[in-house]
Amino acid sequence: MDKMNEKTMKHIGIIGSFGSGNLGDESAWLSIKQFFMAKEPKYKYYFHIYQWARFTGIPYGHHTTPLYLITTEELDWINKNFSAMIITGGGIIKTGWGFLNCVNFGWFLDNLKIPLYAISISADDGEYNPEELSLIKKLLHASKCFTVRDAYSQSALAKIGMQNIEITPDVVTSLKPLDEKFITPEQYKPLIAITASSCLDENFGKFWKTISEKLDKKFYAYSFVPKYNDTHTAQIINGKPEYKQAMPEEMLTIIKNADFIIAGRLHAAVYAAMTGTPFYAINYHPKVKSFCDGISYTHYYPKEPMKLDKTGYGYDFGEFDIEQVISEIKEAMAKAEKPKCPTTADSLLESIYNDIHNSTTETQTCMYCGEDTKITDKLFKCPSCGNVNYV
Repeated sequence: MDKMNEKTMKHIGIIGSFGSGNLGDESAWLSIKQFFMAKEPKYKYYFHIYQWARFTGIPYGHHTTPLYLITTEELDWINKNFSAMIITGGGIIKTGWGFLNCVNFGWFLDNLKIPLYAISISADDGEYNPEELSLIKKLLHASKCFTVRDAYSQSALAKIGMQNIEITPDVVTSLKPLDEKFITPEQYKPLIAITASSCLDENFGKFWKTISEKLDKKFYAYSFVPKYNDTHTAQIINGKPEYKQAMPEEMLTIIKNADFIIAGRLHAAVYAAMTGTPFYAINYHPKVKSFCDGISYTHYYPKEPMKLDKTGYGYDFGEFDIEQVISEIKEAMAKAEKPKCPTTADSLLESIYNDIHNSTTETQTCMYCGEDTKITDKLFKCPSCGNVNYV
């Protein structure tokens, strides 16, 4: 990379549960990237992706840096060169897991000098210990903006004393689909696309296999997470050793063109609502109900909380009334009710973009020659090369 490109590049850090190949999480940072790149195509943006651990899943074409490995020298470089740091997505606040279990997170927050925006994050209900509570409060105080993505997360934080936290749309709602010319019709029509849940329970595969056997329809099964549960279930449902895997924008396009989907992941339901595709959601975690209730959509099961599985993450599939689920799916398919489209996160991202780019320093790097110069206005003429820049 030459000197000029390095100086004119805009660095944005994004922190989240990335790197495992989970389409919901990957969609979060991709949505931010798409939005910023569309706002200023003349600039070269570089998005640095950080997470709390080193995952071994499909990276989706990006490099992730574990937050706990950041050194003092690296953080100094971040403070000097980054425009902002954004934290978003699932698994941000959950007891005994994720960032609350990351040994470097508190130190990182204490020493971060650039603007930090915690937007449309998720928070789980749970018994948080004093160390975790301290870290949550530190994140709140370090953030210029702190919002959650649903009423469930808002309620979970209220229980630990964080009142009146704003709910803003999930950043995933700003994701744009892949150009349809890259998707072949046989990938979605006239089939039903099914995405599986990743709850680690022995009843998981049995549940999905029963659904596939009882429904008098042929369909494809797509894995939302490239891990054993999802891929194995997709193989069972498809009746063949290979399984369907898609990139976030591709999955959004596939769901957009499907006749109906059974959403076994939160963001499969979000994608369906974004595209107006009728769906039935498996409420494997309270966040699914929270989303469906938020758009006044009633086709999901179970309606009320149930027993958690052995991981404590999702409901026990063995407790599900499979006959009721199948009956409700058939009813939802017959009605083909188009879901209400959720509000996008565009206005939220717009406000953050404006806040970042209006908080300019006294000096600006010329986008033409890479030299630093003092600025007095939004439009300034570089004294070195004579070209006019816009801040």
